Amino acid sequence: MIIKLAKLVLPPARMCAALAVGLLELGLAVGHPFPARASDVTLAETGSTLINPLFKVWAAEYMKTHGGVTISPAATNSVVGVEQAIAGAV
Repeated sequence: MIIKLAKLVLPPARMCAALAVGLLELGLAVGHPFPARASDVTLAETGSTLINPLFKVWAAEYMKTHGGVTISPAATNSVVGVEQAIAGAV
């Protein structure tokens, strides 16, 4: 039996955004040797200008229910977001 998978073709900006999100998730998963308390958590997000309005709403709502968590979204662009994630700036 042969199963053919459709090719996933994404425009460069979407590819960069997907990579940035993956890097962010990886950094959150392995970035801390011990669990952080809510009062210790500050997240800086940068990247896609397309999803920034949605992310701002999500961040504001999340911070309302998770005291001590600070999330600062910044719409730079996908390339800058990936570069900053790779450099460890965010």
